[in-house]
Amino acid sequence: MDDFGKLKILDIRGINENKFGETVMVKANPITESSWGSISFTPYECEDTLVFIVPVSIVNRLVSIAQSNDFWEPSKFDFIKQTVLQNGTTSQEVYRHTGCYGIQPFLKYYVNQITLNNQDFQDFEEEHWTFERNGLLTPHGNLSFDELIFVDNGPMVGIQFSTHGTLRINEFDIPNNTSSSKSISTLAIMRQPHNVWLWAYLFDANNLPVASFCGHDDLDAFASYVMKMKKEFNQ
Repeated sequence: MDDFGKLKILDIRGINENKFGETVMVKANPITESSWGSISFTPYECEDTLVFIVPVSIVNRLVSIAQSNDFWEPSKFDFIKQTVLQNGTTSQEVYRHTGCYGIQPFLKYYVNQITLNNQDFQDFEEEHWTFERNGLLTPHGNLSFDELIFVDNGPMVGIQFSTHGTLRINEFDIPNNTSSSKSISTLAIMRQPHNVWLWAYLFDANNLPVASFCGHDDLDAFASYVMKMKKEFNQ
C-alpha cells in the first residue's frame, strides 16, 4: 500500500526541533467511506489520529486543504515512520516528510530479505529503514553511529560504522527465527558497483555476524548519501 488513504486534517501547528529547525506538525484522521458513497470521520483527536511532521515549504497547500472540504491523500513513499520525544519524556509515533532532511545526509533503505547464521536469505514483508548522519532508524530499534570508515576499493563499496544500540532481531517474521534482541557494534552498508542490490551487515562486540540484510534504495540515493557523508566528515 503506497498511501494512507484519504485523511481529514484536524490541526496544523509550527514546531521548532533541535535537529531540523522550524517544521510543521499535522494531525489528521482517516476518512471512512460506505458502500453507498457516504463519508465520515472523527472530528477530534483519537487513537486513530495520525501525526505528520512536514517542512514549512508545503504548509500553505495543507492549510488550503484544511480550510476547504477537501481531503489530504499523502503518499507513504514521502514519509518515514519515527518515534520522537515530546517535552523530552513522552514518546510519540510520527511520520516525517523526507523534505525535512533538506541537504542533510539521508538514505531510505527498502529491505525485504534477511539471513541469520550465514544461512540462505529469507523473505519478509518489505519495510523502510532510514540512514541519517548520526544513526540508523528501523522499526526494530535504532543504532547510533560512533565512527565510520569509507570503503571505496574492492568488490564492495560503501560505509562501515562503529555503532551502539540494540535491534530486536526476533521481530522478523521468518521461519525458525529463535533470535533475541542483539547489541550491534558494527554495521556496514555496502553495494557492488553497478548492482541494484544494497546489503547491510550487522556484527556484535566480538565481531561475530548477527544478521545480514538485502534490499534496495531509490535511484542514486545510496551514492548521494555516501557523497554527503564524505562532505560532512571532510573526506
